[in-house]
This record gives sequence, C-alpha cells and structure tokens, in this order.
Amino acid sequence: MPKNYEIKFPVENYNQVKKKALALRGKFQSQNHYSEAQKDFYYKVKKARLKLRVINNSFGSLIFYDRPEEEGKRISEYLLERTKDHNEMKEILDNLFDELVTVSKKREIFIYDNIRIHLDKVKNLGVFLEFEIIFSSIDKAKKQMKEMIEHFGLDEDKFIKNSYSDLLLKENKKHK
Repeated sequence: MPKNYEIKFPVENYNQVKKKALALRGKFQSQNHYSEAQKDFYYKVKKARLKLRVINNSFGSLIFYDRPEEEGKRISEYLLERTKDHNEMKEILDNLFDELVTVSKKREIFIYDNIRIHLDKVKNLGVFLEFEIIFSSIDKAKKQMKEMIEHFGLDEDKFIKNSYSDLLLKENKKHK
C-alpha cells in the first residue's frame, strides 16, 4: 500500500498562505498548481476509512485509508481507484454501506515533487492547510515535513489530528 506523511493546520489568512506556497516554485523539479471542487462521501466501515471523492462533479475516486488519529503528523496507508462513473459508484456504495457524513470543499493544490500542499475551504468548518508527503523513506519525508513547517512558519501546537469528516461530525453534534 502506498504511504504518505501528513499534517493539517487551521488557516487565518488564506492569501498569505497561498503566497508562501507559490514562493516554493522553482525549488523542485516537478511542480503543478490547480484548483478543484471536491465532495467526499464517507461510509461507515468496520476498519479504517472509506470515501468516494467526486471532483468537479465530473469524475470520482474511491479511497480506502488507514492511519492513527492520535498525532498531529501521521502516516497514512491508502488505496485509490479512479471511477469513470461516480454516480454509479455512489449508488453501489449507498447500497452496501451507511453514509457517515459528506464533506464539501474547494481545494487549491500545489504539487512539488512528492509533496502535496492543499489549501482547503471546507464548508461549515473553515480554511485549512494540509501537507501530504508521499514517501518510500520516512526519514526523507520527516526532513521534508520539517522544511515545510519552517517555510510556512507553523506552530506545531496548532496541528489538527482529526479528519474533516471527524471535525464535521463533531460540529453537527453541537447543532443537534
């Protein structure tokens, strides 16, 4: 299973964080920048997490992942399978599992080599910065994470250990 090393952080100033992400251009061999609307349908499963991500309401990815939730920086193991017909996949999943929660977000994505920087505007939650470092060597990933944390000037005490689905479920319970 592929692995990534990740953290999430609340954002107070979207434009300032975007400038810092753009300032990384030219420091890496491979780079890409784009935006997309994502809707993640989370399902109740016995182990780990399962979601259908629909991107720009045009295609989808079925994502199964497992990670510990007790730390700010976490290692995730994941499987991802693209689907041509996200509506049909959603119908299959809806017949197999109970839906847990739906997370809607606008995501700006910056990819630098093996580092994915996400600047997310999550409906009913706010704005967040997320780093995902896809790795084969955890030591190299930890070094890269340290560099990202320093570049963005992040306070490690403010890292968020929960997924958006968990945060949204907690927020929904407050309003019941």
